[in-house]
Amino acid sequence: MAKKLVSLLLILILMLGMFVPVSLATQRDFPSMHITSERNPFVQERDFWHPGSLAVTGGEDDWNFQDVDVRLRGRGNSTWWIGVDKRPLRIRFETPQPMFGSDYPHRDWILLANAFDNSMLRTHFAFYLAELLGNTGFVPTSQFVHLYVNEVYIGVYQFTDERDIGPGRGEVVTNPDPTVSEFWLEMDERTQDYFQVNGLWYDIRFPSGNALTDEHIAYANDFIERVSLAIRSHDWAAVTALVDIPSMVSYYILLELTKDADVAFSSMFMQIRGQGENRRLYQGPVWDFDMGFGNARSDYFFGDNPEGIWAAGQHYWFRELVQIPEFRALVFERWNEAMAHDIPRAIANVEYMATHYRAAFERNFKAQPVLGVRWGLAPAPHRYELETFVEHAEWLVWFIRERAAWLDDRFRNSDDPFTPPEGFHDVRANAWHREAVQFVVDNGLMTGASEVMFLPYQTLNRAMVATILWRLAGEPEAEWSSVFADVPQNAPNWYRTAVMWAETTGLISSEDGIFRPYATVPREEIAAIFYRYTWLVLEIDTTVPEDFTLDQFEDRDVITAGMEAYLLWANYNGILQGTSETTISPTGTVNRAQYATVLMRYVREFTERELSLSVLKHGA
Repeated sequence: MAKKLVSLLLILILMLGMFVPVSLATQRDFPSMHITSERNPFVQERDFWHPGSLAVTGGEDDWNFQDVDVRLRGRGNSTWWIGVDKRPLRIRFETPQPMFGSDYPHRDWILLANAFDNSMLRTHFAFYLAELLGNTGFVPTSQFVHLYVNEVYIGVYQFTDERDIGPGRGEVVTNPDPTVSEFWLEMDERTQDYFQVNGLWYDIRFPSGNALTDEHIAYANDFIERVSLAIRSHDWAAVTALVDIPSMVSYYILLELTKDADVAFSSMFMQIRGQGENRRLYQGPVWDFDMGFGNARSDYFFGDNPEGIWAAGQHYWFRELVQIPEFRALVFERWNEAMAHDIPRAIANVEYMATHYRAAFERNFKAQPVLGVRWGLAPAPHRYELETFVEHAEWLVWFIRERAAWLDDRFRNSDDPFTPPEGFHDVRANAWHREAVQFVVDNGLMTGASEVMFLPYQTLNRAMVATILWRLAGEPEAEWSSVFADVPQNAPNWYRTAVMWAETTGLISSEDGIFRPYATVPREEIAAIFYRYTWLVLEIDTTVPEDFTLDQFEDRDVITAGMEAYLLWANYNGILQGTSETTISPTGTVNRAQYATVLMRYVREFTERELSLSVLKHGA
């Protein structure tokens, strides 16, 4: 009983926080950073260094300086290639420079764009919490600045440390002898340059250049293989002989809480340090959380659901470690401390930043008008549905609180807290499409991408549509023919027979002999296919009353010639409703959640006539 009361109290503490309006008179502002360069750094090749100068104004007196020579280049991956108007940059001073009161001068620094994060506070929160958790190596600086390039305001950036070795940064000491040298590694599926262990690629950051030999690469490869074998063996003595446990515990807690999208993909840094019996693998530093905290849609990552075990499901190291009683006990112990102190402090810091620097953050969106716009890498719905900075900051805090409360309850009250719960992790209990997803799965009309992922926001393609209607019809036999050049006899089984059946039945056709199985399907074509299925397969009358129109939809003029009758019928029967009171979006695409909803409406509408659900229950 006392255990449950403590848990409820901690959850209550997290839920009590709220945003308090602060008058403009007490608003604080960020320093300004001014880059001057003959070459606009955003339009150069990413890896091309070019000269410029840098000035800082509006900060503390000892922060400011004028026109210091620097070199500039781009950095990053998705943010660089997609966020063309606000790209991340690297800055290199000619001589080491302390920045914003830092204790250590360095030549290399980074400007993070946070272009996909409309709260701009995800990575800041992760850095702040990592500092509180401890044991993750050096934690990068987090100082927000207003960036100007050639006197043009670009937006708010997060100025931070380069992931480098030196005082106040990485503690790695390299040596020509690989058995003595220390190493800085990154798990990174994008580079695939050095070595692979159990399907995961590792990049070696240090040693680097001529100091990195084939012998160094072989040694690092062997060390990571030994770590992996120890973890998979569940032999605690073997694990502790190779792994620094405090860093692994803190790192796991941070990744699990934040639902970091890059787990087992990239930006996972680690170091091999120490000599002889003291040589261990240390996790950290932490990096790159802009796509975490529910910021990516579910067909790309886990989605915006604050529930579910994440890091222990994504990375086999964590999945195996949490099965070891000693490691699990240390996670629970550190988690309880974090829930009592560290997580509330980190949340309070985010709330303070969002409240007291609100006007400063809002300036970003005057230069970068992305609020309420669907753009960027795999956006979760809230990224384009929320239209103000404050709403995004509040959503982030809501996610962290909900996530922390769910994990706390899971860790305290579940007999097996690390086993994923039943059902689809990316379909929340209160999701608008949950009923429809459950309906189509229960009746064998649609299946998940896996046992735990439905991918509700994945865009529907033509192969999926044909397959689902084929299931609706009871999976009839159909002989293969060469009617479609891109559906050969060896086409994937999951759609080949369905496409042949749909073509023979008259549901789909092609004037040029190309089916295009992976092409998206506009809403008007969805309407046409259901219309034909009703008429040709079910032999149900498709007549619509003459006085029923689509006049209420302002975009009816963009309906493709010959498709209006299908949309009219679908709208009349309540199968395809408007996307708003005044739009029907005839050429818009359909995702899996929307299609599940349309399918449920269709089955329920025509079940009342000549269709029986018993016909539908034919398996997945």
